[in-house]
Amino acid sequence: MKSIKTITFALPIEMGREIQAIAEAEKRTVSELIWEAVRQYKAQRIFKSLSKKGKAVTKKKKLTAKDFGGPFED
Repeated sequence: MKSIKTITFALPIEMGREIQAIAEAEKRTVSELIWEAVRQYKAQRIFKSLSKKGKAVTKKKKLTAKDFGGPFED
């Protein structure tokens, strides 16, 4: 098994109850649920970063939706 880092953190009581209820409903551990949430958060950060870089390049090169086969919805 991979190395594991144990981290202790505090949550509002209601949020803790919600996390436990979700984990039970999905037949997962709380750790698995938190791992998935962190993976999704990291993926979202990467997506936002790439989107920001893409928008900067698009603006710099004065590209429009037509250059990409648009128009597209915002």
